[in-house]
Formats: sequence, structure tokens, C-alpha cells
Amino acid sequence: MSLRDASFALWSQFHGQPWFVAVGEGVNDQRRPCLILYVKRKTRTIGEPFNQGWMGYDVLLKEVGTVGPTGPVGPAR
Repeated sequence: MSLRDASFALWSQFHGQPWFVAVGEGVNDQRRPCLILYVKRKTRTIGEPFNQGWMGYDVLLKEVGTVGPTGPVGPAR
């Protein structure tokens, strides 16, 4: 399975969860492809299921807090 397919599968499985923010793709400390799971807050309950990775890829959890809309971008028209 490709990293992109694993990323989409992770998003599809968890995107409705209240702790979920986004999924990204990157490299881990060993410079191997990995999934990055962005969450509102890291907890053991969220992290434990990913200790063994996801579909053959390591999963890094990144806490980003609550994400909201930004203000206008660029000049006002």
C-alpha cells in the first residue's frame, strides 16, 4: 500500500472523531516515510492504537489544538 493510500484510509477512518484535525505525510527520525496524525490534544487513549503504526507506516502524533477559520487573505475587494 502506498503512503498516500494509507493516509487516505487513516483520514477515512477517523475524520469524524472530535479529537481529529488532519492527516499528513512525512518522514520520521529514521528518514522513513510516515503518517502524521494531527490531533487537538495528545492522550494515551488516542496514541496507543497507533503504537504499532498504520498499514505498515509509523504514525507520529502532533498536537495542534483546536483549528478554526482565519481572517481574510489578501487585499479586500
